[in-house]
Amino acid sequence: MRLNRLRLSHPSYLAGIAQSVHFAHQREGLALLINVLPDGVALCETNGRVRHRNAALAALLAADREAPRLAAEISQVAIGAATLVGRRGLRDVRTTGGRYRLHASDVVRGLLDPEAAVLVVVALLAAQELTPAELRARHGLTPREVEVTYLLARGTPNAGIARALGLSAATARHYTEHVLAKLGLHSRAQVADALRRTAD
Repeated sequence: MRLNRLRLSHPSYLAGIAQSVHFAHQREGLALLINVLPDGVALCETNGRVRHRNAALAALLAADREAPRLAAEISQVAIGAATLVGRRGLRDVRTTGGRYRLHASDVVRGLLDPEAAVLVVVALLAAQELTPAELRARHGLTPREVEVTYLLARGTPNAGIARALGLSAATARHYTEHVLAKLGLHSRAQVADALRRTAD
């Protein structure tokens, strides 16, 4: 009975219900569109809360050990885009799982209700190894040390380095020690990451 009186006394009540249904249909359509995109995409509220994430973003988060940190960065860039003049945000984020470019835009403002206003695209950037010339220039490696560096980056043990380069085991160990020292590393397990990390 009270609901009927509310409906009669407030025509805007019916308009509000119709608008909510309209927004729900638009949200569903946008969610379907987002789900087919190859990059990770999050539809966020202006406070950074993720309303919807597509399968590509779910896969990126599942594959990264620092997923909570990446999710927090997505929220932060969404908040930034919601408060910036021009309504765009761009941020590069590095985790142990990779390097990501987050691009946020309020392009969906007006399409949806005000709480769901920011679209964040999350692209995994390809890691690039330093070239031999870059390794020599940046770290002062000799041509032989560059060869050893690439073998170390692929997880090759000293015995394998010795076989691959026709060296004795002692000489391979010597080169490994020099490479680690010149790269400023303490472990051969760090070499592959160091090559990608310093490539930026």
